[in-house]
Amino acid sequence: RELRATVGQRRRHGMGDALAVIVAASHSKDARERYRAIQDAQDYVQEHGSELAEAAPALVDALQPALADANPKVVQGALELLGTLVERLGEEFAPYLSGVWAPLVERLGDAKTGVRDRAIDLAVAASTLSVLPAEALEQLRPGFDHRNWRVRESTLLVLARTLGAHAAGAPGLPLKPLVLPTAKLLEDGQPSVREAAAAALEQAHRHCGDALLSDLSRVELRPAVLRHILTRLGGDDEQRPGDGVAGGGGASGGLSSVSGIGSSSAGSGAASRAASHPPSPGVSGPSARTAASRYAAGGGGGAGGGAGGG
Repeated sequence: RELRATVGQRRRHGMGDALAVIVAASHSKDARERYRAIQDAQDYVQEHGSELAEAAPALVDALQPALADANPKVVQGALELLGTLVERLGEEFAPYLSGVWAPLVERLGDAKTGVRDRAIDLAVAASTLSVLPAEALEQLRPGFDHRNWRVRESTLLVLARTLGAHAAGAPGLPLKPLVLPTAKLLEDGQPSVREAAAAALEQAHRHCGDALLSDLSRVELRPAVLRHILTRLGGDDEQRPGDGVAGGGGASGGLSSVSGIGSSSAGSGAASRAASHPPSPGVSGPSARTAASRYAAGGGGGAGGGAGGG
């Protein structure tokens, strides 16, 4: 027993030394040393999988500053490793996310596609494995009106994938407060942002049913834009605005002519990325009526900040 205790102490001491080296290298002024620190951290995670909970604080100390690194390889490696920690530790990793959210939002708008994709993956993993979706999406809310259009697009893709990872009507999803900021992006200046907003609203409609259409009809959108999204979501004429919509004035164009979005998302990169993690087949959820009732009753103060307050 004493021998086993001694071996355990030596092993923990060795772990501590290795982590200390990784943390020190992660703060080096030399980009090569910082990248080496990420590689060493990846090796460490592979070799010490059973002790990750104990090593998490030191690993986060090394990875958090890497999210703001000027070297895209360092940033992407840090995002990938954080994703691995979220997948391995699940809810145990939740306390370490507090310092990750702000730099993660910025990386959602990175100029490098690989970095953006890993940032989206990490945000979705965190919102489905470590914390409640409501908490994760609240942390990501600055992304909806970020000055960088790539951040806006990626935030919408995270929302769509997070909603897509849950069965229709699943409780605890922050739908109502997010209707307004999502709907407003249907008129964004960037086509990919507009399409990502439409894809996110499609996932929201899957959860809450036609109650969403009623809220959308109260959002201050251009009539052609509103008419197109209601049609895309399967709304009927009674749920569409009456002023300037019934006929003429480019009515047939919808978002295709006004905002550049076609009537189908089949060929859209944003929509295809948003649907890359669809809900598991065969997972049954509440009926559309139950989902709509839950949506209408939920949100509390969010209703005023959502579409209803538009």
